[in-house]
Amino acid sequence: MWRRASTSITCRSSARRGRWGARALTSIPDAVGSVWSVGRHLTPTYEALCAKVLASDVVFMDETHWRLMDTDGSHRWWTWCVASDDAAAYWIRDHRSKDAATEVLGTYTGVLMSDGYAVYEALARGAPGIRPVHCWAHVRRKFIEAESSFPEECRQAITWIGDLYAVEHQVPQLPRTAPDEARSEALALRSRLRGERSRAIIDELRAWAYATKPVTLPQSSLGKAIDYMLSLWPGLTVFLTDPRVALDNNRAERALRGVVVGGRITTARAPSAALRPRRSSTRCSRARSSPASILTTTCLRPPDARSPRQTPSRSPKRHLIGPRSDSQSFTPDIHLGYGEDLRCSAASRG
Repeated sequence: MWRRASTSITCRSSARRGRWGARALTSIPDAVGSVWSVGRHLTPTYEALCAKVLASDVVFMDETHWRLMDTDGSHRWWTWCVASDDAAAYWIRDHRSKDAATEVLGTYTGVLMSDGYAVYEALARGAPGIRPVHCWAHVRRKFIEAESSFPEECRQAITWIGDLYAVEHQVPQLPRTAPDEARSEALALRSRLRGERSRAIIDELRAWAYATKPVTLPQSSLGKAIDYMLSLWPGLTVFLTDPRVALDNNRAERALRGVVVGGRITTARAPSAALRPRRSSTRCSRARSSPASILTTTCLRPPDARSPRQTPSRSPKRHLIGPRSDSQSFTPDIHLGYGEDLRCSAASRG
């Protein structure tokens, strides 16, 4: 009797799953159409957000790959992020070239913080109004990667870079609502501390690099780390004369974290692709929610609005982040840009 009852329960469950799958085939296209409609309505807000970010005197820029599923297969597109002190905007482009960066920045003039990607240097050479600055967290990662082979030398360089961040921690972190007078005082204090302490650290680090480079194999991990640092030296030392400039590009990297984590949960699809439930989407049935609601929620919610189950449980590796700084506490107030994503997908189809 127990065997017959369990068989009956199994059959009823299978029937329910079959009916749910039939409904899903008709609900997914409707959800996609709804997302496109909302994207069109959000486009003015998105454009206003982009204008707000690009109106800042100092911006932080980074990019990461974005997987796009189309009718002819999978393509690697790129998510470009530009962040300011209080916001972040995103653009989706099908290439990672100088033309894409130029299209994203438009006529921007000001300080551009970035990593050592050659496109940013080429962009600054072609736009006299852009002043390139570079990230000390990336330099630190290079020495951490080489630390296992050259522990003594790398430990010295890492210590000096840590001393730079220690100087920054002596400047109080002000809320975004702080008055202009308090911000001016903080900038004056930062400028004074950098002149008195950071400059001496920079001089020691530079002297050590030029003394160590001749006795280090160029193709070794230590030699590559030193070459990386010295090749970006002018942009790495701008912070000594401009107190507005942060030590690292962590604002942009943290703003891209939601894009990277979200990419593990869902994959962008062009509207012309055949939308069929896949075997890998069994988490929908476990969560007892329809694919339509998951698709709509994923496309419209901010990247940071993740459930606890979707939040990475393990801490980031040591070489992936720099020392804690004032830029590490940044969390964008607004996460939009989805209207641009949809428009770019439409351009790829047409």
